[in-house]
Amino acid sequence: MLFDTPIFFLFLCLTVLCYWCLNFRAQNKFLLIASYFFYGWWDWRFLCLMIASTVIDYLIAIKIADTKDQRLRRSLLILSLVINFSILGFFKYFNFFADSLHTSLSALGFQIALPLLRIILPPGISFYTFQEVAYIVDVYAGRVPASRSFFDYGLFISLFPHLIAGPIQRPSHLLPQVQKPRQWDSDKVFDGLLLILEGLLQVCHRRQLRAHRECRFWRCVWPAKSSRGAARNLRFRVADIRRLQRVQQHCAGKRTAHGIPLHG
Repeated sequence: MLFDTPIFFLFLCLTVLCYWCLNFRAQNKFLLIASYFFYGWWDWRFLCLMIASTVIDYLIAIKIADTKDQRLRRSLLILSLVINFSILGFFKYFNFFADSLHTSLSALGFQIALPLLRIILPPGISFYTFQEVAYIVDVYAGRVPASRSFFDYGLFISLFPHLIAGPIQRPSHLLPQVQKPRQWDSDKVFDGLLLILEGLLQVCHRRQLRAHRECRFWRCVWPAKSSRGAARNLRFRVADIRRLQRVQQHCAGKRTAHGIPLHG
């Protein structure tokens, strides 16, 4: 479900309308369900992975907060870090190391048929993993209290406006906003709608214009045919970075429309 598609526009409108018809506790539960639906739209298996990771860190954080034994607290922190970074490392680097191993063995003369296993990288896994790590570290250091509500903590991790495009949210910034009631503010809603509209227009219309200008630039820098592939790859990387900046602005508008301010 991409941000610039009609299905997401319908999803966002229905979510905002239903959200403001509910009370505070129901709002958090509804937003969590909507965020899980948004994330599971790509593949429900990715959703199961994120929920499992969320539950593990939720329980570990409560155990860290309730335990006075420093050795046990440190062990729980290390356990959480190992689990989170193991999951992240497996999905991000399995294909790289598998290909490197196969290439190295082939170079040494060993023709070994490795099992064909291609791991698909779950969208947003880096964002929510590092957000979980930041939360666990802050709970361990006593900077934030452990959330006793799974709905609040789950929403802090999976709030859909920043789940895919980021940025990574500090627990001391976003979690208190999730835990306290939000009031309807016409000015904030209007500002949020303007940010959504501006970000959407930039994503949809400026992408082609910038790509055309950058294409002309790279042709001037690398006119040779042999360098066109490298120029094209670098040009697309620059375009991706700029597109991410516009998407983050678009996401900021969606958060504001739900009554969650952009800054603490």
